[in-house]
Amino acid sequence: AAIAARELERNGIQVLLQNPVKEIRPSGGGYQVLCGSQILPCDFAVMAIGVRPESTLAVQSGLKVNARNGIVVDEMLRTSAPDIFAAGDAVEKYHLVSREPVMLPLAGPANRQGRVIADNLSGMEHPFDGVIGSAVCKLFHVTAACTGLNEKSLKAMGRPYEKVYLSPSQHVGVYPGASPITMKLLFSPDGTVLGCQCIGEEGVDKRVDVISTVIKLRGSVSDLARLELCYAPPYSSPRDPVNYAGLIAENVLSGLSPIKHWHDLAERDQASSILVDVRTQEEYAHGHLEGSINIPVDELRDRIDSLPRNRELWIYCQVGLRGYIAQRMVMQLRPDQKVYNLSGGYRLLSIAGLLPEQKQNQ
Repeated sequence: AAIAARELERNGIQVLLQNPVKEIRPSGGGYQVLCGSQILPCDFAVMAIGVRPESTLAVQSGLKVNARNGIVVDEMLRTSAPDIFAAGDAVEKYHLVSREPVMLPLAGPANRQGRVIADNLSGMEHPFDGVIGSAVCKLFHVTAACTGLNEKSLKAMGRPYEKVYLSPSQHVGVYPGASPITMKLLFSPDGTVLGCQCIGEEGVDKRVDVISTVIKLRGSVSDLARLELCYAPPYSSPRDPVNYAGLIAENVLSGLSPIKHWHDLAERDQASSILVDVRTQEEYAHGHLEGSINIPVDELRDRIDSLPRNRELWIYCQVGLRGYIAQRMVMQLRPDQKVYNLSGGYRLLSIAGLLPEQKQNQ
């Protein structure tokens, strides 16, 4: 979301966060929008706050609807009146990941439902198997996409999960035009893929489509790690970003790479842990986490005795890869010491405005 907001601002759109709209009132030939203590004049206002099903006919006809007036149907898309079928945005759907009914207004599922009804009317009896929630949006030069459940939904359900952040390039760096894709993968403790959010300039929709397919087939992070995907330098890497996401998640679940997240930094006990920045001295000089010590990964074996043995080590690099390498070094040399890699690295903290000094300035 932070990357999307930054792209909007870069293109002249002001983004106001935590500043809820109190009132929209006419003013001259336009309107005034009251946001907190601010008054914003405008020619017109668009309230993009969700949609409601247009199900008046169904309600008047006595068909069963849910609390949001979504038309309730069975797996064959029959309504409570056996001879009436319903499909589209106004219909309640079964979510394959949450295993709960949802209102999900997306064109893809609506189109599939139309085919299901046609089959059933023709006597072929094909059930509609549910939705996952795959969606994509273009914001100027970046694309944002998601599939499955997000962290907010998983928390609301009380469902256990883990997550990893990564920022691989959409294709190999030796080919011109490589740019990062920022990914967040959510998965259950048994490795089942639960959801993914992804944003970048190129190749975003392709990766989310692959992950949505694995979710539909009830696949795991190990399936992501082992998928055989197309590779040529203009399009990908020998290990695709999807493979990387699965491999990192596997490392977390197996205990090869215990991780910490950006929000864990606020609760870190400074007396019992230490931050270790394994980037180069030049990178460290351009910005680092307050209180961290800098030992470049290439020097770590020779300088490991300078790290205390009686404290947890929270290691970070730019995006996570060098942090993982450094973490494995320390875990092999000091098997009894707790060592964590900061998921997503310094890049994630900086682009999202999550660095402690940035928070204080805000």
